[in-house]
This record gives sequence, C-alpha cells and structure tokens, in this order.
Amino acid sequence: LCLVGVALAVGVMIAFPPAATLGTVTLAILAGIVLGNVLPLHWTNLPGVAFCERRLLEYAVICMGAGLHVGDLTALGLETAAIVLLAMIGALLAGVLVARFLKLGPTFGILMGGGTAVCGSSAIAAIAPTVDADEKTTGVSVGVVNLFGVIGIFLLPTVAWWLQLCVN
Repeated sequence: LCLVGVALAVGVMIAFPPAATLGTVTLAILAGIVLGNVLPLHWTNLPGVAFCERRLLEYAVICMGAGLHVGDLTALGLETAAIVLLAMIGALLAGVLVARFLKLGPTFGILMGGGTAVCGSSAIAAIAPTVDADEKTTGVSVGVVNLFGVIGIFLLPTVAWWLQLCVN
C-alpha cells in the first residue's frame, strides 16, 4: 500500500509539475483523502479514530507549539509580529462578520474566525467548549476550515508556480 502511495505521488508530480512544490504534508493530506474514501473504516477502529480526533490532536498541537523557539519569533522583528497579529485579528473579525451577514450565529463565526486565525481544526476544538458550541456547529466549522485549507494548500503553490515565484 505504501509503494502504491509513493508511485501515485511520483505519477502526479510527473503529470502535473506544480505538485512537486506541494511538500510532504500536502501529499500526506492527499493520500489521507484518497485512502479515507477508498478503504472502508471498520467499526472496530472507531474508538481509535475518536481518540485521535480528541486527545492525540490536542497533544500534537502542544508539541507543535513547543517546537516554536522564542528566539526564532523575535528574530522576525516587531513589524512582522504586528503584521501577524493584525492578520489574526482580521481573520477573527471576518469570521464573526461573515457569520453575522449570513445569519449563521455568533458561535459559528467565532469558531470559523478562530480556526482561520490560529491553526484550523485544533483551534476550533480548543475554542468550542469555551463558547458552548454544539457538536453540529463544531463539526461544520471544522469541515469548512479544512475544506478551505486543502484548497489553499493546492491552490497557492500552483499559483506561485504559474507566476514563477520562489516557493522555497
């Protein structure tokens, strides 16, 4: 199965050169999408999947945050920090405003804004209990943020390749 995945990835990169700029994380997401829709999920696996969705995801976010070094962040400078902070605030506000405009409710807007501003599903999972979000609102928020994230993962490197921008 692993060899099939590698062969598929190589074939995609040969047929569509921008795919080579996607990186391993994107290829892993693509493989997950394909395998998740091709291979059936047996009912005996559901407790393990639930554990990964809850606990393992939380621990992964903690480890990801622990991998950030304060020195690396401060090396970016105050201007960069201000731009990042403004972009995060803008994403939070946009989530709330779009949800209000579409009459989707403030909870959905907070989850969407937080998921967009911070780090997607894990941010939504962390925010949901603090705003008393129900399971449906949380699930839809995770789905929408992941959908747009996957689209962006494929779209941005492709656009950069077409525009002949550096994607290193």
